[in-house]
Amino acid sequence: NPKTPLPSSEAPESASPHPLGQPGWAYEIRYGQVATEYKFDELGAKLIAEPGEAELINGDKLRFAEETYRPLTIGEKAVERAERVLEQKGILKPGQKLMPYLVEDSAGNLVEAKGGTRRVYRHPTDPNKVIKVYDPEMQPGYRSRPDKIVKLMQRERAFEGYLQRFRKYGLEVVENDYSLAEYGVVIQEEVQGGVKVDEYLTRLTAGGKNAEAASFGHRLDGIRKEIEALRDDMDKLMRERYDFHFHKGGETGEKVPIDFGETKGTRRLNNCRVVDASPEPRIRCFDW
Repeated sequence: NPKTPLPSSEAPESASPHPLGQPGWAYEIRYGQVATEYKFDELGAKLIAEPGEAELINGDKLRFAEETYRPLTIGEKAVERAERVLEQKGILKPGQKLMPYLVEDSAGNLVEAKGGTRRVYRHPTDPNKVIKVYDPEMQPGYRSRPDKIVKLMQRERAFEGYLQRFRKYGLEVVENDYSLAEYGVVIQEEVQGGVKVDEYLTRLTAGGKNAEAASFGHRLDGIRKEIEALRDDMDKLMRERYDFHFHKGGETGEKVPIDFGETKGTRRLNNCRVVDASPEPRIRCFDW
């Protein structure tokens, strides 16, 4: 009976349409507490992560909205599907390809920007935005476990909402357009005119602005202190909810559930930039 839950060992592969599926059929896949429903419609397969809510040790709550992701078909590449969808939406011209977004590495060389499960591309028409594409082939085993992608997407959006509390430190998260998220495509605001966090702190110190440097450093320490206080609790939450093990450096190589790209033992937040503003500079983060 295709309506009944399927054992995880028999979970459908990443294919659409699937030999076990046709419009109206559904399966449930469960790893950890959250159930991922595998549905089939006229467009093929789609994964739906159920919504939920979790309370942290400090009394705050993480809210997980329902998330949908369509797994890649057999032989399909993430960027090729993204280009097809973006062309259908009029963002790309017919036959136009996405161009990688280049950043400097620690040695000063230009490299393609990417994270644990996403590649970053330039927006073809808006220089103030970038396009992030989830690519399951970037992590071993994700191609056959697309439920991990939909869980990461749900986790990212839950933390995006939670991080609004860090505005008291002058930290903001950039705006994201999730209208194409079911195809693994997120259009994100690009941080314009910012400098790296550690570089900004060095400039203040070198310029003799010791009071400003101390104030800015205090804000960074406040951010770190709050994240560290929730580290074990959030790790437990991710492990129980998704069967993810961030603390151990497992899933996507992250060491902590909220990751601003911090270099251990420093105040460097590689996923954030400082943008001058009055009365105090703002810290804008584009990945967490």
